[in-house]
Amino acid sequence: MSRLTPEAKGKKVIFADVDGTLAFHEGTHKLQFVDFNEDGTANVTHTEKSKSYRGHRILYDQKRGQGIFVDQRTIELCHQLAEDFDWICVTGAGYESLHKRTGVLDFFKGYVIENGGLVMDGDFKEDEKWMYKITDQVAYLHAITEHLKEEGWVIDPGRKASVRLRLEQNPKKSAADLSRVRSEVRQVHRAHGIKATVNLGHLDIIPKNAGKGNAIDYVFRKMGYDPRTIGIGDDINDLSMLEYVAERYIVGSSHPEIVEIARTRRWYVSRGTYIDGINEILRKIVGNK
Repeated sequence: MSRLTPEAKGKKVIFADVDGTLAFHEGTHKLQFVDFNEDGTANVTHTEKSKSYRGHRILYDQKRGQGIFVDQRTIELCHQLAEDFDWICVTGAGYESLHKRTGVLDFFKGYVIENGGLVMDGDFKEDEKWMYKITDQVAYLHAITEHLKEEGWVIDPGRKASVRLRLEQNPKKSAADLSRVRSEVRQVHRAHGIKATVNLGHLDIIPKNAGKGNAIDYVFRKMGYDPRTIGIGDDINDLSMLEYVAERYIVGSSHPEIVEIARTRRWYVSRGTYIDGINEILRKIVGNK
């Protein structure tokens, strides 16, 4: 994705979120690890459905005793679609977290990470023109970071163009404290080009010129993709991306606010939830291509 090529111009594109959309967290998304197979794949069960899945376990967190799981059928369907579409990853995750997943999620041609804070090509090279658009706002983010630290907040490390607050990293803080910070961003910092969004219950503070919608608009124009764009998501921070694309797909287990918006606007909401939901969506796109 580092430059416009004849192969990319006019090609169809899928902009897709990762966590809660293509990949699912043990615990958070009601998955329980069972064991590994001889070939290195993992078996998990869904605690509500009493259903088993086979796929790949990535990013195991020893502190929380949780991993992230990608179903084998999901990977197969994504590769099948990659024959006709460019896949662009659009996530709230940071570089370090996402980079560890690329061995499994190896079909992406480009990356929009940190909720649009960074745009990167398939080799994770930063797009300097995009960074230039948000430089002043990123500088102001550093001042917000110092202010939050003075208030006792622990900031999620490793982020370059956003600030993420996780309650699990801040045991002395509450959901009300997180909501207060979100309100402060809206009332005070918005005038300085800063906004906030929510992802997996975390608060992400980002440049106003960033966001998933603005970033994919930049990628779309740079690459000259077919206007029949597709978006797949599950959370509040996906809304600007989903409003931008031509076809929207929502996993049935998505954040209730997004599900309500999707149904009101007649976007596609899968009947299935979690792994069943994304595989249903991917099969539908395969059938429509």
